[in-house]
Amino acid sequence: MPRKKKYNFNNIQLIVSAVFIVALVIALLQWINSQKVKFVHYEAFGIDMPVAFSIHGIDVSRYQKKIAWRGVKEMNVDNIQLNFAFIKATEGVSLTDKQFKYNWRQSKSMRYPAEPTIFFYPARILFNRLNTLFRA
Repeated sequence: MPRKKKYNFNNIQLIVSAVFIVALVIALLQWINSQKVKFVHYEAFGIDMPVAFSIHGIDVSRYQKKIAWRGVKEMNVDNIQLNFAFIKATEGVSLTDKQFKYNWRQSKSMRYPAEPTIFFYPARILFNRLNTLFRA
């Protein structure tokens, strides 16, 4: 009598496991891609801005020279406006941003929400940076 053919379940398990892992990797990659922030370039602002956020702000320093704060406050394109600013005050121990005082005073005179940014290196003393900031 002929013998019955035995199925090799190890091969079937291997194939099912491989298909499952490939499907899992594809699903994970799709999820990661869906979590990425999407940006749109707004020519009026001159920058790319994230689409999914309801509040937007700018980060300014001496590199932008003098900011037209009234224009920043009044700018509105497609119901998107800039709502706050981070103004660079210091960097490291010895560098005070040359435009900080101007930008700080102008933003406050326009009643535009702004906060100073202090770039420092953890190994340096924070007290010196805070002292510089409060003298402005």
